[in-house]
Amino acid sequence: MNTDGCIVTTSIDDEVIAEKLARLAIDLGLAGCVQVVPGMKSFYEWQGKVEKSAEFLVQFKTLHSRYKDLMEMISKNHSYDVPEIIMSRIEDIDKTYHSWLKAAVHSDRPR
Repeated sequence: MNTDGCIVTTSIDDEVIAEKLARLAIDLGLAGCVQVVPGMKSFYEWQGKVEKSAEFLVQFKTLHSRYKDLMEMISKNHSYDVPEIIMSRIEDIDKTYHSWLKAAVHSDRPR
């Protein structure tokens, strides 16, 4: 069973920043694939008030060995005061995709 894959998820209300996060993750070798999904609505409590926002869901496919660096990059480049950044381990992954992900995610690129 291949278990070193993980998905890091964030949400953001700015498409330009969502795409910037995606490109940085790929350019820095922090993720093999990033999906930016439009049309999400988020409801949350902020400063004592229920808020509703149109957001983009951003999902990064990466390896467990790189998720801390990825989360740090997201945090530094995110526009929210308190960004949601969540890592979920993948219990199992297709062998072919896993091989591709391992080749795409690496730590030898300059930062």
